[in-house]
Amino acid sequence: MDSDKPLSEEEIKTFITTFKSYIERASVSELNYIRRESNRKYRQMYYQNQAKKHNVSLDYYISEFT
Repeated sequence: MDSDKPLSEEEIKTFITTFKSYIERASVSELNYIRRESNRKYRQMYYQNQAKKHNVSLDYYISEFT
């Protein structure tokens, strides 16, 4: 593509459509990441509390009870 040549209407529409699709996928990926991290944090806190409740180390609790 010649760098001095402006984009055609069709190229602009294609770019906008592609960019919107990218933004939507990025948003979904971000929400999935947040969900995974919140689940990971919840499990970590749960295991820590259970280990403390049973008066054992976290490593022992995880190896024996998960």
